[in-house]
Amino acid sequence: MTNKPISRKANIVVQEMDSEILIYDLTINKAYCLNQTAGLVFQLCDGKRTVAEISDLMSSELKMLVSEDCVWLALDGLKKEGLLENADEFSNHFAGLTRREIVKRVGLASMVMLPLISSVVAPNAVMAASGLPNLSACVADSQCQSGNCTNITFLCCPPGVTADARAPGSPTNTPTFNEALCVMTLATQCCSQMTVFTAPMSCVCS
Repeated sequence: MTNKPISRKANIVVQEMDSEILIYDLTINKAYCLNQTAGLVFQLCDGKRTVAEISDLMSSELKMLVSEDCVWLALDGLKKEGLLENADEFSNHFAGLTRREIVKRVGLASMVMLPLISSVVAPNAVMAASGLPNLSACVADSQCQSGNCTNITFLCCPPGVTADARAPGSPTNTPTFNEALCVMTLATQCCSQMTVFTAPMSCVCS
């Protein structure tokens, strides 16, 4: 038995954002979104640090108290979703407690947000293997036929379309009063590469 957790590295794609981490499990075609607290625990699980050391490092980095119970709660979530390499070495730290009791206990002991791991809608394995068409949900460039999965909308977009690309129905970045400008120029901001001009001055992705 050990309390030095190791985050999983094999058969996953990890994408870091400002305060979250997206993880795509290639073996079961499932994606997860880790909030800042859960994401930090995942990153610090290198097999060399104990739960106490992870707690201290997080407290120092976030400049607020992160209890060991908070780390254990994150580990329980990572274990449940198959994101720990040595998950079998960890027993249930909160055995005998209800979910409500666990949340109350962790919340009273820490000053950070509770660790949260949520599932994200991911494309099916057959589509992912052949390359997803534009406007498909994605978490990695390798999933898209275009090789471009934007990191804000998480949609497959044509090559060169930036992270500011707009999904269908969204307004483009630049207001326009000219239908030709809307259709010919601002379409490059849309994943679909197409826009619709609606009077008197609206330009939206189609």
